[in-house]
Amino acid sequence: MRPLKEWTNGTPENNYQDGTQLDAADFESWNKELMGVLTAAGHVADPSKFDQLAKAIKKLIWGNDDARPTTLSGWGIGDALKRISSSGSVSVATGAWYRIAQSVVGIERNSGEFAIRWTAASCHGAVRLTAGCHYGADGSVSLRQQEYGRFNASGITAARIVYHTTYAGNQAFLEVMFATTVANVALDVVGIDLLGWSLLPVGTAGEVPAGYTSVERTFSNNPSSLTAYGITPATQAQMDAGDDDTVPVTPKKLRLGFAASFTVNGYIAVPIWLGGWVLQWGTVVGQVVAVSSAISTAVTFPIAFPSLCLHVGTTPQLSSIQAVTGIGTAEPTVTGFSLERRNLATSTSQTIAAKWWAFGK
Repeated sequence: MRPLKEWTNGTPENNYQDGTQLDAADFESWNKELMGVLTAAGHVADPSKFDQLAKAIKKLIWGNDDARPTTLSGWGIGDALKRISSSGSVSVATGAWYRIAQSVVGIERNSGEFAIRWTAASCHGAVRLTAGCHYGADGSVSLRQQEYGRFNASGITAARIVYHTTYAGNQAFLEVMFATTVANVALDVVGIDLLGWSLLPVGTAGEVPAGYTSVERTFSNNPSSLTAYGITPATQAQMDAGDDDTVPVTPKKLRLGFAASFTVNGYIAVPIWLGGWVLQWGTVVGQVVAVSSAISTAVTFPIAFPSLCLHVGTTPQLSSIQAVTGIGTAEPTVTGFSLERRNLATSTSQTIAAKWWAFGK
């Protein structure tokens, strides 16, 4: 296109010769620009039509001459997530498994999201989950609940991945289980952004063939534990070893962990992974002990020692500084010990209290 000119009008005094002068090159430039738009849109110039430029622009923008697109694909945009679906009706048996997807042979790496809905006269519900299996290796199988809701106790209550235990040629299946026998269940399965999975016809029977194993996940309406979400917490052995950085720790494991009660009869307990020792203490209220007599009192620890009590120490508290007393304990158990208070005086009774401490693990 030729550079833009500054347009001016001519004057009568100069016979309009001082106005902007247009030459053939100007017209030719404009014509080629317009023809370029028509050619890009695949149109052939027709001197009898006067809407060619408008249609050419629409086609270049919309992909067609007339209607504005109403879908992403109409604008030339592919879906962000690929979806496939399978639907059908099946009569299910109590505790029976039904396959909804299988791995594509030769892919050996499977992952994706599944939305499953069931409807029958006596029940209905839906579950959304993710499922993955890679090369049949232990620890590579992942089955996670994302959403779950149902009406009535019937319907789908669990899912599992059945997979071959060898590295090469691994085949995997995704299956669901119904809690009770239900007739004519309408089952809809949607696979979202699947890698390596293909959907099977609704009602395909499930099984664990020879050479295969499975990972199962039970669904919960309102999961209240890590395992309900498919997450396995650290075991006590892992806590004791202290070298696994891939699993979460629960408060219970930490409590077999630190605990303390700073009261008259209290304790301090440290984690097993820090030695697991427990220190406890307490007071035995004063009692009158007659001359040359003794009394025995059963003392219960604030908490039981997990395995053994190693030692108990005692200190008497006397009514008189001149009192002569004896105090001792029998062999302790994990739950307590027997305390003996003896008055060694020869002429007067004594009120004897005691404080004690115990150590163990």
